[in-house]
Amino acid sequence: MDVAIIGNKQWQNRRKVQEVLQQLKTKYDNVTVIGGGGSEGANHMVRKYALEFGMSYKVYDNHDK
Repeated sequence: MDVAIIGNKQWQNRRKVQEVLQQLKTKYDNVTVIGGGGSEGANHMVRKYALEFGMSYKVYDNHDK
């Protein structure tokens, strides 16, 4: 299952990101988290905690190929 989590770079609720990712990991066997990339805020935390929890992670790429 692919799940996109995209957020604001000013948003800083680490606990909420951890809770959501942990719920996804518990509920689904094979989750790939798709994030917006970036080095700040929600997008950074999504990547950090998805990888810490051993989940697959991809950066969303909206460029046509």
